Amino acid sequence: MVTTDYRLPPEAPFVFNVTPESIAQENELLIDRVQSVLNGVASIPIEQVTFENVCVPLITLEDMRQLVVFPMDLCGKLSADAAVRAAADEAGKTRAKFEMDARHEGIFRRLEVLYQKRDTLTLHPEHLKWLVEERRSYVREGMLLVNEKLQNRYKHIKKRLLDLDTEFEKVLGDEVGPVLWFTPEELTGVPDDKLDRLERGTGEYQGKLKLDLSTPGYQNTAAYRLELKMAKTPQAVSKFLEDVLRRIQPYRHAQVAELLAIKKADLATRGLPAEDEVYSWDVAYYRRRLELTKLTIDREKIREYFPILPTVRNMLSLFGSLFGFVFMEIGEERRAQLSPTGRASDLVWHEDVIMYSVWDDPGEGGGFRGYLYLDLYFREGKHRGYQCSPINLGFEQSDGTKKCPSTVLMTIFPKPTADRPCLLTHSEMKLLFHELGHGIHDLSGSSKCSRFFGAETAGDFNEAPSQMLEQWCYDPRGLKAISCHYQTGEQIPDSMVQALVAAKVSSELSTLVGMMRIALWDMEVYSATERIDLSEVYIRIMVLLGTRGPEDKHGYVQWNYLVSGGEASMYQYMWSKVHAMDMFESAFQADPLDGAAGRRYRHMVLEKGATQDEMKTLADFLRREPSSEAYFRSLEMV
Repeated sequence: MVTTDYRLPPEAPFVFNVTPESIAQENELLIDRVQSVLNGVASIPIEQVTFENVCVPLITLEDMRQLVVFPMDLCGKLSADAAVRAAADEAGKTRAKFEMDARHEGIFRRLEVLYQKRDTLTLHPEHLKWLVEERRSYVREGMLLVNEKLQNRYKHIKKRLLDLDTEFEKVLGDEVGPVLWFTPEELTGVPDDKLDRLERGTGEYQGKLKLDLSTPGYQNTAAYRLELKMAKTPQAVSKFLEDVLRRIQPYRHAQVAELLAIKKADLATRGLPAEDEVYSWDVAYYRRRLELTKLTIDREKIREYFPILPTVRNMLSLFGSLFGFVFMEIGEERRAQLSPTGRASDLVWHEDVIMYSVWDDPGEGGGFRGYLYLDLYFREGKHRGYQCSPINLGFEQSDGTKKCPSTVLMTIFPKPTADRPCLLTHSEMKLLFHELGHGIHDLSGSSKCSRFFGAETAGDFNEAPSQMLEQWCYDPRGLKAISCHYQTGEQIPDSMVQALVAAKVSSELSTLVGMMRIALWDMEVYSATERIDLSEVYIRIMVLLGTRGPEDKHGYVQWNYLVSGGEASMYQYMWSKVHAMDMFESAFQADPLDGAAGRRYRHMVLEKGATQDEMKTLADFLRREPSSEAYFRSLEMV
């Protein structure tokens, strides 16, 4: 439900009247506070270590930190002031390098004491999960390397990678990870049993010992990255990708053959030489021609039913009735009353931003849930992209009360004018629904610790809730609830819905092939344990999936998500789609507007966030183990 009725929220919103100077000062204060807490924890005598004097201060620090960092990062993306954006970006770089050094052995040793006796501690399940994860994060940062010299070298490499990620150099290097060779004398002090496990060099490295610093304690980069995901291991991902490839190849070959037939006819009509292959640049063009001739879909006409503001409000109304929320728009007059400065403009970072307070509906108790912001329109300097991000996560405060979340939907659609409405294509509307779904995930969360709140789940589950919601964009009942003709207010007609549904399988298969190309390359490269030819892998996969192009050798260099933390992660959009379709078919396919099913889903999936293993969340909701069959049924492969 969306309403202009007003209730005074019990929790004040953020104030965005920042300056470059205030950002730098606030960042410095945060760094000082982090250092003070870490020093305090590290000074506790080992024999006096308890969960209360080690972990509770660290959890509280983590909860408080994100209340500073997330809004600051938001200013770096969305502020209308270029100087504020630059200051926020610089603060992020300073903070990242400080925090890499701040994770020192003194903290790790105290976490290790608690970890070793974790089975004897009486802890809330979330707190036990926090302890296990926090200790693991230190291990992943090199704390089990054999001496301080190597730990410092590992930190240096991590910092260098951080710099390279921001610059994104023109190629991804050939090496899987950094390898160093040491003489035995240089490793003096390292226990003999550890030296015995190191590889002896030959040739130019004769007499030296090999130390692989790429992912200490892990076989390869993929093993390091996947430890934190639902999949857990490279073997599980490879098995999944092999299954998907086996199932899609016959359909992919048939699709390419259909496109080739259209291409040959087109070339003949235009008197051009015949060609016997579909190239990568052909696919979008001939898919479009296929839609116009075979599927009779008029995407320009469909846009008329999705003007941006009515569409967003209809989406919120649908989410409200399905999951039990009420969205109250806070206009300029109410913002002025709510603002501690008395200025409405201080509660938003730009005049185009729309602000809502979000509440449970009466059936859910009527309580306050948090704030939702919509920043929908393009402007110079604004972050280019479409995403929903938390401004702050919820958590349980020290007095037992709940800190409520705030989240923002960021898009770059053209701002409508009196004579030029902003009309969304079906794909844009689906993207908007998907991203807004992440915001609903944030607003549904309930956890003691901020790190487990809402959408802060494993990377290969994070997209599943929003991917499930995309199915409403193909269902007649969902589409009609969202649509509103920009002139007449009418809902989208059945004929257009049928055309969209008819095009769905072909479109999703093409998308799947593109994702498979990236995921197969990504997993093979980052599972390697020795130098490999990146171009050879790329060419082999391109041929396997039926198209080639001028980028045959080095096309992978345009995939910027394969670095900056995306290594060995490109399978996850497909992995999560499998779970999305399983949940949709199980709970919503019969009636996508079923409020009882929606509220059960809210409490059993969205609310859980990362407070428990995501596979358990899925199995509990489905009342069985997850299956991939619903996904392949949605692609008409079963």
